[in-house]
Amino acid sequence: MSYDELLGWLDYFKRRPPGWRSDDRAWKIMQSNGSKGDGTKIFPALASIFRPSGDDPMGNFKGSLMFHKMLSAKGGDKLDL
Repeated sequence: MSYDELLGWLDYFKRRPPGWRSDDRAWKIMQSNGSKGDGTKIFPALASIFRPSGDDPMGNFKGSLMFHKMLSAKGGDKLDL
């Protein structure tokens, strides 16, 4: 997998986390039963769906465990990202 493809997948799962459809479905059922309020507080995965796009994909990657493992690898301190 190329680096660009990895960044694409990281961005995709950041915007569409696994299980968001189930959370959305459950929230809609709760709304139909009279629940009021914000669904993103009950289901955190929904917050990423409604977040505006255009965030820097490298920003989240640089804070990830994988990035820190890359830095600790031999020669990782010379990464130019």
